[in-house]
Amino acid sequence: MKRNLLIISMLFAALITTASCGGEKKEPTEETKKPSDTPSKDDSTDSNKPKDAASDVDNNKPQDANSDAASDQNQDEIAAVKIGNQTWMAKNMAATTAVDGSQVTCYANTDSAEGGVADFVAKYGCLYSFEEAQKVCPAGWHLPTADEFDTLLTSAGTNNNDDFNNANPAFLALIAKDAAWESDFLAQATNSTSFGALPAGSYNFGEYSGLGADAKFWSNTKIADNGYVNYLNLSGNLGRASVSSASPKEEEDFPEHPLRAYSVRCLKD
Repeated sequence: MKRNLLIISMLFAALITTASCGGEKKEPTEETKKPSDTPSKDDSTDSNKPKDAASDVDNNKPQDANSDAASDQNQDEIAAVKIGNQTWMAKNMAATTAVDGSQVTCYANTDSAEGGVADFVAKYGCLYSFEEAQKVCPAGWHLPTADEFDTLLTSAGTNNNDDFNNANPAFLALIAKDAAWESDFLAQATNSTSFGALPAGSYNFGEYSGLGADAKFWSNTKIADNGYVNYLNLSGNLGRASVSSASPKEEEDFPEHPLRAYSVRCLKD
């Protein structure tokens, strides 16, 4: 009997110990309920969302080639024409500011059939003194030498100036097929070079002359023994293309008009 009471007492004690050791079951806190892979507020951006194309411009993308002609330092478009191994501007210079920022004089024949200065310049460009002609070609271009004009004439065609009954091929290949030319040879003009020379004439002895008849372009070549300057001469009356020379100034005979002014056509460096 005593033995049975002892066993019962031991079992009762074991039950009490188990209850006290187990205690209350611990409930999970809010923190432990939070999944570890839940994105934080700062990481909420969807990396797979496409970006706005306008906000991610590719600066290395090449631009349309047709929108970027040969250009000067101001990114102004410059029409150019390839003749042989040379690249020429397709139009006469009409700048009134030199490359150094100084102002230059634009001589324009206001007696032209087209009207005033603006109309003359729009069609023919400016006429420049020799001094200022050397300052208007933009970066990457230059006033041609007499030898470079000779190369142009060779590329344009046979330059036979001995046949006075016919225009030489170089003349016909260089002039524009434009009614501004008051020349008996206009009907034969081909402008096969696309040089498109127009008869702007020149300024000499204080007067304009040669409008409709001549086109004269300064070179940068000065003849050492007399100070004369070479220029390209396209004569509508004679149908001739040649490199001639003239004094850039007429100080002795006409001190009040101490210069000549011709057209300028720049050549690519």
